[in-house]
Amino acid sequence: MLTGGVAIEQAIEDSCTHILVLLTRPEGTKGKNANLYDKLIIAALRKRFPILAQNYLQGFENYRAALAKIEQLRSNNWNGLPKVETIKVPSYRPEVHRLERRPKVLIQGAVDGYNAVMASFAPYPLSVNEDVKIIR
Repeated sequence: MLTGGVAIEQAIEDSCTHILVLLTRPEGTKGKNANLYDKLIIAALRKRFPILAQNYLQGFENYRAALAKIEQLRSNNWNGLPKVETIKVPSYRPEVHRLERRPKVLIQGAVDGYNAVMASFAPYPLSVNEDVKIIR
């Protein structure tokens, strides 16, 4: 998703009572501002696709707002609001940029997410080898 983030507001609007969020960015990631690479992309988009450029930029704020909402719901057990739990990729794993295209990096990000889920649900440690080889 290029401009979205975490669909926490949609889950609340849909009257979900329990929400499980897989945060695929490493634990401790707070959401950041656009870096130089992102600013170059935004500048290039702004010329031909100004709305897309604005949405791309807004994606950073959307992600920070979603993280804040998730933490608010996790730390407060208010009546009428959903119960929220998170599964997070460990902080020592690298973050995958949202426009990443290299297959090895994308596969490793998926493996990291899988391992985080399995660590949360499996009755015993079960993980995929972190050095996945791409077979073509």
